[in-house]
Amino acid sequence: IAEKSLTKGSKVYIEGKLQTRKWQDKDNKNHVTTEIIISGYNGTLLMLDNQSSQSSSDASPKKATPSKPIPEEKKDDSSDDENLPF
Repeated sequence: IAEKSLTKGSKVYIEGKLQTRKWQDKDNKNHVTTEIIISGYNGTLLMLDNQSSQSSSDASPKKATPSKPIPEEKKDDSSDDENLPF
């Protein structure tokens, strides 16, 4: 599923078992690969990107700004502490 649905930079949440393999290439260079195994281990793969952001050419996040200023809440300092149960 991951190789078909994910691209470089995709945001995912993964739970699984780590498996590390050591191998040598044909030039006798040592390599180490660590993989997350999710099948057979009650693992989880959750794709955090939504479809609209993946297909959009402008993937930079935009911050929403309100058109009107939000009024601050006024605190009521005249609360009666005698009615508190403790």
